Amino acid sequence: MAGQPRDRGSRASRKGRSARAGPAAAPPPASDPDPAAGEDAADELEERLLKRLDEAYAAALARLADLGHSEEASLEAVLRAGHCYGKLNDPVSNIVANARNYLSDPGHAGGVGGFADLRRLEEYSLAGLVCLLQSSRPTLTRGEALWCLLSSDLRLEEAIAI
Repeated sequence: MAGQPRDRGSRASRKGRSARAGPAAAPPPASDPDPAAGEDAADELEERLLKRLDEAYAAALARLADLGHSEEASLEAVLRAGHCYGKLNDPVSNIVANARNYLSDPGHAGGVGGFADLRRLEEYSLAGLVCLLQSSRPTLTRGEALWCLLSSDLRLEEAIAI
């Protein structure tokens, strides 16, 4: 309806899936989608990147546990400060470094902000990466930006250089 705000729910909820359930299990595609092929290809790229982000956040949580942080404290730190981009070379290292900075601040307890669950954090992280990439390369379509991020394994500087 004109003048009415659009529902901006998560892609998972718009597709009828629970945001907490994660992406539906699907066999890997026979070939990589063409980023110029349209929205269906972009949606496939997005799902693949969300799966990769889910793996990165799981690896970061495991690394934080290996460093002696409790599961509860690690999850809180990741949900509040676990950005997947930063000065380090890969998403997992950035997530761990940002979470450790959060954990090392004695004033972090009881703070506000953060995400309710990892899926929402992953969706916003991907949206942020696409936005940052498109701000550096304004001619990229959403599909092309997603393709660059997939090709660079979510490394923003490499995606910009593609």
